Amino acid sequence: MPLWPTVAGSAQIVTRGAASIPDLEWYRAAQARTAVGLSQDGLTLTLFTVDKSGGSEGLQVGEVADVLRRDYGVWDALNLDGGGSTTMALEDPVTGTASMVNASSANDPVAGRQVGSSLAVFARPIS
Repeated sequence: MPLWPTVAGSAQIVTRGAASIPDLEWYRAAQARTAVGLSQDGLTLTLFTVDKSGGSEGLQVGEVADVLRRDYGVWDALNLDGGGSTTMALEDPVTGTASMVNASSANDPVAGRQVGSSLAVFARPIS
């Protein structure tokens, strides 16, 4: 099945297993970040967030690319909206309860910031 663009991002930060970060000043700032990546075989989707709260300074985009490649085997990755928009929520597979699992910034509301775009992933349970 062909893949069609489903989300917008600022840049492809990993391309064919290599870092491919544009030389932009704001990419060198440590911030809360959000990225999405695929493994080389296209079978594993990695959703990544890093906060800028609770003692974390966030990451530079190059650091995100390095973590995705080194620790998660990501082959291609896209940098998504970050900063205070960095939010990840998960549904507990046992209880069905949904909750936020991060706090992007100490300055944002506990319930998260309202943003105009999101990515939802629904997966069938493995039997």
